[in-house]
Amino acid sequence: MAARGSCTSKRRPKKGDFIYNPAGTIHALGPGLTVLEIQQAVDLTYRLFDYGRPRELHLEESTEVVDARPHHNDLDTQVGDESKLLVNGPHFGVAWCVGEPPELPSQMRDVQLLPIDGPVGIVKPGECALIDEGAARTLMCEGRFVLAWSTE
Repeated sequence: MAARGSCTSKRRPKKGDFIYNPAGTIHALGPGLTVLEIQQAVDLTYRLFDYGRPRELHLEESTEVVDARPHHNDLDTQVGDESKLLVNGPHFGVAWCVGEPPELPSQMRDVQLLPIDGPVGIVKPGECALIDEGAARTLMCEGRFVLAWSTE
């Protein structure tokens, strides 16, 4: 990692920011953030730094897969007062829902429901529930929620 330290780009997220980090993007989270990190169902993380915690680092392994350039993605956006499909990728999808979901893709499995500021049925904010694809398409509530799913 010869370019270490030369490719940093600090972003100062605001409430409602949606930031899409493709696989291989180096990222870290700062204090004061509440983050929903949604990703492809793969049990693999390369840790480059761990704030003094005694966990294994993966500096050598990461050199094969890391894109160390600062980036902004076309999917980066602000969520707001309207439902919208945020990601409809080859591995997973994400929808921001205000009251009800936007039009959802046909290929969805392992759908997760994450209420943000009010209950969705019996699921409260801070909880997550695995729900049926058909149920995801008909959800309605007073608040905002996120749906995330696998496509493979």
